[in-house]
Amino acid sequence: MPNGQFWYGPYGFLFKKSGGGGARRNPSYGAICNQPQNVNNKYVPGAGVGGTNIAVRRSKLIRATSCNKSQQCGRFYKYLGFPIQPNIPTTITKIFDVVGDFTWTAPEYTTSIYYFVVGGGGGGGAGYSLRTGGGGGAGTIAYGNAFVTPGETYSIHVGDGGIGGVYLPIPEPIPEPPYYISETNGSPGDYSRFGSIIANGGDGAFSSRRGDPILHGDGGAMATPTTAAGGGQPYGTKPDTFITLGAGGGGGNTSNGQNGYPLQTIDSINYFYGGSGGSGITSNITGTNVTYGVGGDGGDLITSRVNINPRNGYPGEPNTGNGGEGAFLTGKSPIANANGGKGGSGIVVIKYNVYKHSPW
Repeated sequence: MPNGQFWYGPYGFLFKKSGGGGARRNPSYGAICNQPQNVNNKYVPGAGVGGTNIAVRRSKLIRATSCNKSQQCGRFYKYLGFPIQPNIPTTITKIFDVVGDFTWTAPEYTTSIYYFVVGGGGGGGAGYSLRTGGGGGAGTIAYGNAFVTPGETYSIHVGDGGIGGVYLPIPEPIPEPPYYISETNGSPGDYSRFGSIIANGGDGAFSSRRGDPILHGDGGAMATPTTAAGGGQPYGTKPDTFITLGAGGGGGNTSNGQNGYPLQTIDSINYFYGGSGGSGITSNITGTNVTYGVGGDGGDLITSRVNINPRNGYPGEPNTGNGGEGAFLTGKSPIANANGGKGGSGIVVIKYNVYKHSPW
């Protein structure tokens, strides 16, 4: 056979042919000819002492690491026969914005999530005659990072907002004293949950003739990780100071609800403004800036005979956990009554990475 087990080219011997019995080794120059030649010792996968096949070498390279004082240790992919695709994760945002119960199963290789859970807001208080109700407390916001187990299924609950207080017609015959209170408080919002992470619903607000007289006009307390945001107290006169205040705002997630305001006369019209609801948190977790967990405003009251119609309190926006507003009343004749606004429903949002193969 010409040139034996070696391929020969225009520049001399290039590399050895495939031979049996492991005879894949290059001879010394002297064994080929009596003068230097250009011998190209090309690397052949699997050759040499302790050689391994391509699959084994690729597996070793995938798990290789490189680091120094200025660079954190990590895995680096190399080319071996064909390029290995980098394991770049895809970030998924999963939004649960419908009231009810759901489940979510952690994908393979996903071990952590970012969660954003908001409880339902409390309902605003109803108003009777020239008395207004407070604002509903905000749903609690819980957010942060949590570990999950790949393949495990987690339960999810999205809470609804509380119903606003309602004025009920006085029955006939009128019940015996103590006097009959025909309006109801706002109802509390429902909790929201991801797995064991719970965000409480906000407390309902007090209607016009309910609540503690000593606290008339006070705003609700802000939410804490363990307690719901308080509902606002109704319009009224404090028995110890004889100061009359408008209805208090519901507590928020980052501040208490404001107290109602004392009498203000503007252009001969008397106003008892309700306090603003406590502040919440603005987030773009869903891709849009939204303010969550704001307390409902206390209902405004105009005691003068004006041509302004009373109305029901405004509801909290859905999927915000914002509290409902207290009823808005005026002195327009005949004196009317109004209901509190419904609290905004809650929401559950999770963000996590999905990998093509194991990131370890």
